[in-house]
Amino acid sequence: MGLFSSIRSKFIGVLVLFGSLPMLIVGYLAYESASRALLSQTQDQLGNVAAKTAQQIDDFFKNARKDITFLSDSPFLQLSFLQHEFGQRLDDVQGLLHEYLKTHNYLQRIHLVDINGSAILTVQEPEAGDHPIDFVDQAWFGKTLEKGFARFDPTVDSGRLVPGILLAKRVHDFKVSKRPVGVLVFEIRSEAFVGYVRSLRIGDNGYAFLINHGGDLIYHPDGEHLSEKGILENGDVRLQGHVDRIREGITGFGEYRFMGLEKFLVYTPCRMLDWSVCISLDRSELLSEILKLRQRVITVLFVVLGLMIPVAYFFIRGVTRPIGRLIQGAAALGRGDLAHKIPVNTSEELSALANEFNRMAERIKISHDQLTELKTFNENILRSVSNGILTVDDRNCPTSFNASAASILNLETLDGGGCGPLGSGEGFSKVLDLLKCTLKGRKKRLHRQLLMENGDDGAKYLEVHTTLLRDPENRVLGAIADIRDITHRKRMEARMVRVDKLASLGELSAGMANEIRNPLAGIKTSVQVLANRNQGERETAIVIMRFRFVPAWQFDQFFEKFSSGYDQKVKQNCTQLASR
Repeated sequence: MGLFSSIRSKFIGVLVLFGSLPMLIVGYLAYESASRALLSQTQDQLGNVAAKTAQQIDDFFKNARKDITFLSDSPFLQLSFLQHEFGQRLDDVQGLLHEYLKTHNYLQRIHLVDINGSAILTVQEPEAGDHPIDFVDQAWFGKTLEKGFARFDPTVDSGRLVPGILLAKRVHDFKVSKRPVGVLVFEIRSEAFVGYVRSLRIGDNGYAFLINHGGDLIYHPDGEHLSEKGILENGDVRLQGHVDRIREGITGFGEYRFMGLEKFLVYTPCRMLDWSVCISLDRSELLSEILKLRQRVITVLFVVLGLMIPVAYFFIRGVTRPIGRLIQGAAALGRGDLAHKIPVNTSEELSALANEFNRMAERIKISHDQLTELKTFNENILRSVSNGILTVDDRNCPTSFNASAASILNLETLDGGGCGPLGSGEGFSKVLDLLKCTLKGRKKRLHRQLLMENGDDGAKYLEVHTTLLRDPENRVLGAIADIRDITHRKRMEARMVRVDKLASLGELSAGMANEIRNPLAGIKTSVQVLANRNQGERETAIVIMRFRFVPAWQFDQFFEKFSSGYDQKVKQNCTQLASR
């Protein structure tokens, strides 16, 4: 039985296919569309936040560069290097720089360094601790003397921030503008620019960090994992791919796994600096709205399905229940219960179907009764006919026979229908062959006589007439055989022939006896006369002649008796006379 063999399963399939399935598809597409929109919107928002933060950092260092450029070009500062060469005190310059440091709170220290790398003056905040710098061994110091400006990015080392960013600007001679006399160094406190990143709080566990394009971390809120190595060791392959794209200065986003948690990362490079602002957010927080939307969609779908299932149940039941009654009625009709009626009080269509079914059953019952009467009438006719009747279909398979055919051909009814021979079946096979020839030749066979061996009873003779059975449209349905047992007639005919032969033989014997008797009568008379006349010598001859004449006379008498009636005694006497 197939999956959708019943009407109920078909209705359920239609309900699922055209009801639930489209609703699920629409719900899924709506959820996917909304989730993509929310995800895209969140990505855009995070990207905008990262881009704005990067812009703020660029603006900060742009202003810092303007400040250091303005201060390095100040004649008062340029003269301080000349005063240092002449061994003069730099109190005025020191006081000026202290005032400058107070008005620019992003600075932690200001250094004046001669071209040999020796600090000639350092101005710092009172709370700043001593942090001497060997400028000669710094690569950025030589780059500053060569190119006029340099920036040194601090890296994270052992979980402790190295004092801020260093900006260096070459200072030229007051009179000879192309001759460098030293370097002005701004030591920018890390809090001044890190604050832009530190202030970003996205969700409960989201954070932002800074990383340069060399792969060194500038800032990370987690002090235990501030090194790049620590981050990569706790991340997966996807994080390594994001770090590689950050080194290339590419804007991007994507997912990664960090310390067993699925996270989402957005990164944007700064324009003036080879840094990138990165924002990391737990994936669960990123998808929180999407998950809420999915939960709402699922809830709505379940509510709709919960309402649809009872409605569909009563609808399907209202359709399948009358159909079940129709099936029961059809089954009753199949069992032969033609009086069964189907009560259906539902829609007009099913009621009309039930009424038509009931009328059909009534017509079938009437036709069945008529066919039964006709069958009984035909069976009575066939039963009354003395001839044997045997019918076959168009494949020459026996379909019916009457009692006379069963008696003549010695037939029995088989379990699978049709008939078969009880004995050797010689006559049955010959009749079937004759019917086969009738079907094949499409013409009747009349007065065909068949000889059968009948055991101790001797031969059995049958006369068979065959003709085709046709329907009203003249199509051949089979053939019928009319079988007659003519054994008695054949035996009577044989006896009649024998009687005719015996009658002819009697007439012949009577003629012969008459023809023989007349000469023998004359001879007999002559012999008697001679016997009476001649006594003595001729007596012996006469006795001999009489002895030879008497058998002939007796033979004539036997012919006369044979012509009047044959019996075994006459046959024996005739044989004895013939031997004499």
